[in-house]
Amino acid sequence: MKNKNSSRIKAADEARQRPITPNHAFQVTDPANCPGANQASPGAGAQCGPILGLRPLGQPASPGLSAITIPPAMTLSSDEPPSYIERVQKNFAQQSVMRLMGAELLSIHAGAVDVGLNWSEPLTQQHGFLHAGVLATVLDSTCGYAALSLMPPEADVLSIEFKINLLAPADAPRFRMEGRVVRAGRTITVTEGRAFGITHENGHPREKLVATMHCTLMTVLPRT
Repeated sequence: MKNKNSSRIKAADEARQRPITPNHAFQVTDPANCPGANQASPGAGAQCGPILGLRPLGQPASPGLSAITIPPAMTLSSDEPPSYIERVQKNFAQQSVMRLMGAELLSIHAGAVDVGLNWSEPLTQQHGFLHAGVLATVLDSTCGYAALSLMPPEADVLSIEFKINLLAPADAPRFRMEGRVVRAGRTITVTEGRAFGITHENGHPREKLVATMHCTLMTVLPRT
């Protein structure tokens, strides 16, 4: 067990040198103007193109998996994109548990957020796999931020229910969690989350689906 954990620690250290997404790649163009994921480089004009590590909305993770889509009837928040991006970043920074686990924001879009997490021995269970409770915690937060990105500026969200399916041992040096809004209402938002273990073969990243989540959240408005 000790030798295997040592190899995991080494792989996790190497994974830190290969960020899935640049941390500055959060500013995006209006999602209505570009298909799929969109990116604006810092200091440059907005341009359409995929953000590395973010799967375009509606595209299956792999053959045989159903796509998660945002219904056309969904309305985005009244904020301009930079506002909801800043709001998600600020809220994420206030989560002590995310800092404790070492989770980091990878990408933010309207109704879609990705979070990264490195394997770490304190986060494992008895077999050296990432603990199911850790997966559930980070997936729950990821889904929550996907929902928050569609909320008006004065609103917040709280999870009221989630169900997680553990599909494979979380045995990888790096993980990517994705949260996608399925349906947003005035009081209740339904989201889906997926967790992928990331390994590298011949210098190329390979993702394996290890968990899925169905998460329902409520809108929280300030008391008047």
